[in-house]
Amino acid sequence: MPRASSRANSRRRRRSLHFPGDNGLVRRVDETVVHSAELGFRPAWTILYALMGAALFLVWRAGKESGGTGKAVEEPEVKPALFVFGVQLFLNIVWSVVFFGLRAPLPAFYEIIVLWISIIASMVFFLRVSRNAALLLVPYFFWVTFAATLNFYVWLLN
Repeated sequence: MPRASSRANSRRRRRSLHFPGDNGLVRRVDETVVHSAELGFRPAWTILYALMGAALFLVWRAGKESGGTGKAVEEPEVKPALFVFGVQLFLNIVWSVVFFGLRAPLPAFYEIIVLWISIIASMVFFLRVSRNAALLLVPYFFWVTFAATLNFYVWLLN
């Protein structure tokens, strides 16, 4: 009897992770892992986007204050920093489309590596304008590193 009970518990703990219109991208995942991820993703992204917005504001404000003319991007380092930030934000959106929309984990993995490099570039460019702005991107960098690891294992295991 303990054996049957153990199997039933095992079946309850395991479930498929489904995306809308899932075609089996992620086959079987331990329910505790899925549940933990579901609980963590929304608040994590909320915090990360708030930090990214604060970093962007610090860079934008530094450009505005440096010129004294009221223009938002007077300082020479600000324009490239804002551009690189925009590129990484675009790549962030593209990764979601490739991974979740197209259900293509290998191309998404390649794309997230480019995103990861663009985040480093954003941090370097932000550092030239505001140390605090660069530091605000550190959690985002680590989160994308975590996402890249998950992306790699989704590709590897499927």
